[in-house]
Parts: sequence; C-alpha cells; structure tokens
Amino acid sequence: MQSPPSSQLGPIRTAASNANQSQGQIVQPATSEGSSSPAVTQIPLSLRRLEPAKPFEVINDDPVFEVREAAAILGLSKELLDKWRERGQGPDYIQYGGPCGPVRYRHSVLEAYKAAYTVRASRQPRSRGELQ
Repeated sequence: MQSPPSSQLGPIRTAASNANQSQGQIVQPATSEGSSSPAVTQIPLSLRRLEPAKPFEVINDDPVFEVREAAAILGLSKELLDKWRERGQGPDYIQYGGPCGPVRYRHSVLEAYKAAYTVRASRQPRSRGELQ
C-alpha cells in the first residue's frame, strides 16, 4: 500500500501540543537530527475529516429507573411498589411494550411523589396525653 504524499498529511496533536499551540507556540515535527521538539504523527487529511468537529453531548435531565432502583429512591421495598402498581396506587410509571413489558419510573415523578407525602413537623410541643 502506498502512503499518501506529505502534502496530504496533517499532524495529530496531543493535549500537550494543543496547550502549547493555544499559548502561541507551534509544535514542529521531530527532525532526524535528534532535536528536542516533540514528535508529531502524520495522518492523511481524508481520515482526519471523519472525526467530528466537536464531541456529541447528551444530557438526560430526567432519567428513568427500574423498579428496584425506584423503590430504593422512595425508601420502599420492590415488592410494595409492585403491589401498589397492581392496585393502581403509587407513583406514575412508564410501561414499554404492553402489560408484560418493562416498567420504569421517571426521577422527576419519584421526587414529586416524595414531596407530596412529606409531612411537616409542627413546632408545637405535644401535651403528655398525646404521647401515649
């Protein structure tokens, strides 16, 4: 296999060489005389174009959880969450693929469910008769 002419080759830059370049320094390929400049590997420009210009970023701001994980978030057992679902109780859920499909709970729904059942403690001290 023939290697492409050097005019079609572009340097691969490492993080260190990118840092040097951002400071106004240009990284030169190493010479055969044994200079101290860092070596730069040459690759064909046609292959470099295959790389995305910027990495893809995916942010999931409302992840879904399996039943066991959802139960742990709520501080309940998986079995209790299963019973509630059978009875039409508990937090809303997603069920993929019909009645036998996998069940998932959205994080926002779990947090809202916990908030709905949060009881605020009163600041009033109880009388002795109420403690028993």
